[in-house]
Amino acid sequence: MSLAKATPMIEQYRRVKKEHDGAIVFFRLGDFYEMFYDDAELASRELGIMLTGRDAGEAGRAPMCGVPFHSADSYIAKLVSRGYKVAVCEQVEDPRVARGLVKREVTRVITPGTVTDEQMLDERANNYIACVAGEAGAVGLAVADVSTGHFYVMESSGENAGQGALDELRRIQPSECLVDSALGDDGAGQDAAGWARAYCRTVEAMDDVPPVEEARDILRQHFHVASLHGFGCESMPAAIRAAAALLSYVKRTQKTLAGQLAALSTRVPGDSVVIDPVTRRNLEIFERISDGSRRGSLIGVIDGTLTPMGARLCRQALLKPSRSPEQINERLDAVEDLSKAMLMRRDLRDALSHVRDIERLLGRVMARTAGARELNSLESSLSPLPQVAAVLRSASSARLRQMGETVPDLTEVTSLIEKAISPDPPASLTEGGLIREGYDSRVDELRLASANGKRWIAELETRERERTGIRNLKVGFNKVFGYYLEITNANQKLVPEDYIRKQTLVGAERYVTPALKEYEDKVLNAEERLGLLEYEVFCRVRDEVASRCAPIQEAARIAAETDLLAGFAEIALSNGYSRPVVDASETIDIRDGRHPVVEQIVGAGNYVPNDALLDEKAGRLMLVTGPNMAGKSTYARQVALITIMAQAGCFVPASFARIGCADRVFARVGASDDVSLGRSTFMVEMSEVANILNNATAHSLVILDEVGRGTGTYDGMSLAWAIAEDLSQRVRARTIMTTHYHQLTELEEARPGIRNMRVAVKEKGHDLVFLYKILPGSTDRSYGIHAAALAGVPGDVVERARKVLEEIEAEIFFRKARREVATSRGKARHEATSQIALLLPEPVQSVLSRLEISDPDNMTPLEALRLLSELVKMVRGDGGASKHEQDHPA
Repeated sequence: MSLAKATPMIEQYRRVKKEHDGAIVFFRLGDFYEMFYDDAELASRELGIMLTGRDAGEAGRAPMCGVPFHSADSYIAKLVSRGYKVAVCEQVEDPRVARGLVKREVTRVITPGTVTDEQMLDERANNYIACVAGEAGAVGLAVADVSTGHFYVMESSGENAGQGALDELRRIQPSECLVDSALGDDGAGQDAAGWARAYCRTVEAMDDVPPVEEARDILRQHFHVASLHGFGCESMPAAIRAAAALLSYVKRTQKTLAGQLAALSTRVPGDSVVIDPVTRRNLEIFERISDGSRRGSLIGVIDGTLTPMGARLCRQALLKPSRSPEQINERLDAVEDLSKAMLMRRDLRDALSHVRDIERLLGRVMARTAGARELNSLESSLSPLPQVAAVLRSASSARLRQMGETVPDLTEVTSLIEKAISPDPPASLTEGGLIREGYDSRVDELRLASANGKRWIAELETRERERTGIRNLKVGFNKVFGYYLEITNANQKLVPEDYIRKQTLVGAERYVTPALKEYEDKVLNAEERLGLLEYEVFCRVRDEVASRCAPIQEAARIAAETDLLAGFAEIALSNGYSRPVVDASETIDIRDGRHPVVEQIVGAGNYVPNDALLDEKAGRLMLVTGPNMAGKSTYARQVALITIMAQAGCFVPASFARIGCADRVFARVGASDDVSLGRSTFMVEMSEVANILNNATAHSLVILDEVGRGTGTYDGMSLAWAIAEDLSQRVRARTIMTTHYHQLTELEEARPGIRNMRVAVKEKGHDLVFLYKILPGSTDRSYGIHAAALAGVPGDVVERARKVLEEIEAEIFFRKARREVATSRGKARHEATSQIALLLPEPVQSVLSRLEISDPDNMTPLEALRLLSELVKMVRGDGGASKHEQDHPA
């Protein structure tokens, strides 16, 4: 950007840009938002719009591009989705009355983590912004969803101070993260800060995170409290610093008081199951691996909610299942109650079907960006809640009754909106038509004056036609000249003397009269005053609604939970799920379990159910062998999904399930190269395994599918063996491990706590019938050739593979037989020659001893040549094998 003196408008832009250097400035010029210089070049490239230029005076020509103001939201959404910040600079005075340069100010800065516009958000998922800060060796994390008002903190300290923050960041995957710059200096929280910088779309280093006492003051002033004890975080200095920094950032970017962040909750690290992003992906909890779609995922099956708020809560339930048996069983009690009471469930779902996204509607009200239509949506969404409360109070479940008793009375809010806001208002807030007739007498008077003036003007055409005799005389209006009378050239001789010529057209003339101008002034003046007055009244109503933020948020929370519980009950009945027994044991006992997603695909009744038992007595590690495509991986995944569903408070696809609460769920199922980090498939696999071995506990559930297959056979088998030993002996995690390494089945005899299971199959000649049943025992074949045939590999290739396999198996058999014969003969020769050898010369005795421990059948040519050289030296007497070489022959 040239520093030479520019035009006043460009200088104004430069001042705005200097204050918001990290954002793309949308600079309002009339009906367009314009961008200049580097912003223009970037926006032109990202948005695919034409790059032009504008005269900047002595500074030369400034690169420029722009978008229409009425469609700017879609362009802003595209930029924000790619991680950019956008500063919206509006004209804050009417250009018609401005003297000189129109005054402009940035009214909001839209960032990935502070978006509130509906079209920029996924209604089924939260949009989080997070802040990580340190203090005295502790690491604090603050998280907020600005669009819904959710705001919480957590803190961890000690040797792994940053682990709690790291787990939470991985879990919520915020759109934007603020990182205390000091975290990189003292070592605390480096992992959390490093993860944020590597994986968050937008990261901002914070050099101005306030000191603890200043941070306390910021929070106390915002929440209007004397202390933070009521929020449970008074003794969490790092969390307080993070929360204050995050709150200040939101206020600074949104140019508001961030009133939607009306409450602060404290969470304890470890109060929910840790499911890292790799495990979520491998288990397809939120989306299919193949195409990223929701259809075919766990949430796609069990989300029976009717509202966006309920859908987000369902996602949270799967994202962070509880570890508390008490909380889980309280939710299960409510689901059971609703599943049995059909009429109650129907009444609740009927009422909830009329509820829109109360949380995000309120968020826009608090941000002062909500329009009249959004207030009407809020009113229609709050109106069914008294009916919801009445139904909940009649429930058997203590949780449901408590919810019914605590639904706030919002009659005043709904009545205010209904009385004040027009039932069919325009989208714009400046064109009038916002306020319902009868609410405000001043609005009614101006509206009547405007209507009377328009009626007089509308009747003018008839009166003037009769007066002048000009049958095609027309009354029109445009923004430049206002109201006018248009007469064709053919009738110019009939124009009265009191008509004043205003404009000449090709075939007509336009005129005004003193009376017309008088009424025009009345109408336009009334409309202008009416628009300003209606906007003023609307803002007052909106502020009144905003003042009830806390009870509306509470009502939204109860509506969301009701929706979730009723949805879980509906899905349980539809899919034949049963209530699990959830406790604090280390047992997983599932009978007739089914994979919830696969069952939907193959159809109810077509899925083969299976049992699973992992405990101290039966064994904590289950080693599953069987052919490809026989169902090993599906079986392992279904155990993990049933565990997650149970701890989310949902009924499960099984006839019986006892789930001892897991603290973490790991699933290492397949891997791929990570080209961006220069890691091979095997390195990715081993990194994931290392994460499991370093973080799993006796309360964890681990799913390992074909571990070790990314490297050489013997390396992979050895690693799989050692990993299985470590998981079963040291970690003692409940583990299901599938493998094609049949040698691993010997672990059942070698190590306690390991049990072999196999997938049943039936062979018919070269054909293989999958029975999909998991039975005790092991399989000694992979049936890979059968799988290749089923996959469509050409028949001649499959047949050739069978012959090669037969040859390899025959060769292995004969080698083994020769070794056994050689071993038995060797023993006999040793007995027969041991006494004779004593009489032989020393070199000959050495040669015989060396030959006795050699295995020529399994030597490479190079090893054979080395042995021959060694024997020659022995016979010549110039040295032989060392003691080490004799003990460890080639």
